[in-house]
Amino acid sequence: MAVDWTQQLSLEGAYYLPTCPSDWRVLAQWQLQAELNIFTAGNWVCLGETALRINYGFHQADEHFTDTASVKLYRTWLKAGNTQSEFRLGLQRLNFGSATLIRPLQWFDNLRPNDPQEQTEGVQAALFRYFWLNNANLWLWAIRNDGQSRGFTLVSGSQGSAGMGGRWQIPVLKGEAGISYHHNLQTEMLNIQQGAEDKLGLDYRTSGWLGFWLEGAANHLSSPLNLPAWQVSLTQGLDWSLPLGNSLHALMENNVYLTAEQAVDTLSPRTWQTAFSLDYPLGLLDALFLYDVFDYEGDNHLASVIWRRTYDRLSWDASLFWNSGGSHALTKDRGAQLSINYTF
Repeated sequence: MAVDWTQQLSLEGAYYLPTCPSDWRVLAQWQLQAELNIFTAGNWVCLGETALRINYGFHQADEHFTDTASVKLYRTWLKAGNTQSEFRLGLQRLNFGSATLIRPLQWFDNLRPNDPQEQTEGVQAALFRYFWLNNANLWLWAIRNDGQSRGFTLVSGSQGSAGMGGRWQIPVLKGEAGISYHHNLQTEMLNIQQGAEDKLGLDYRTSGWLGFWLEGAANHLSSPLNLPAWQVSLTQGLDWSLPLGNSLHALMENNVYLTAEQAVDTLSPRTWQTAFSLDYPLGLLDALFLYDVFDYEGDNHLASVIWRRTYDRLSWDASLFWNSGGSHALTKDRGAQLSINYTF
């Protein structure tokens, strides 16, 4: 058995434009990761991964100081498979779909589009995947819920309850289309039971000189208490590259979120959003990124501008962020942030 060890040190600091004399926070993180090659026999392999994280952070707002510390497993899974199939068991990352900025199929992750490290909490799952030679693939999973809500849904799978589902993806019309389904046996919101939940998702993506995709998901609660029985999120996206300088890449997504108290034929829009991103390479090491999400209902912008420098082991992001704080916004966060990551 071969073991490949890596470590990562991360430091993140943010300063918020003051609504009080001083408002800032710092988060330090150390991660130890082991990648295991347990055995190889012909086309069959058995692999594993485990990662431990230690976090310490503090936040000061005016004269109020708070700090937090945690030690937890970030990943722990084993995988057995060959060139066309695999079975993975443990705490793992599980994500799929076509959208990038506003993701209706964000069922099992909390990925952020502006995070180059693609960090997300894992889920306890058993996952089987089979890949055909024409790029069609089948996913089947069973999940132990952790009580966290993800994506646009209002509820979470109850802590310790089970969920199960699958995904079928096929090549079609010079692109790929997928259908996904998930069933939670029990859900809750603020410790109030909301019954079973069914999720159905559809997505399609094609690439060319103009990338185009569609992604949608519908959630249904069997016994909602003071919540809509139906929630639907639909996203349409485009991306393209412009021959300007080192090539400017642009991406735009439009999303509508609908709810219905009881019957699905009473669905009505609740929010409309448009999101876009621009990224431009300044050279081999540097790139600039711009992200913006506009909520038409709340008249609210959430924007950030990022300068990113990347070496083999060291990278950093320096960013400015701005939340215009529209009529429905809970905060008006505006400030600056610096994130540094070193891998060894």
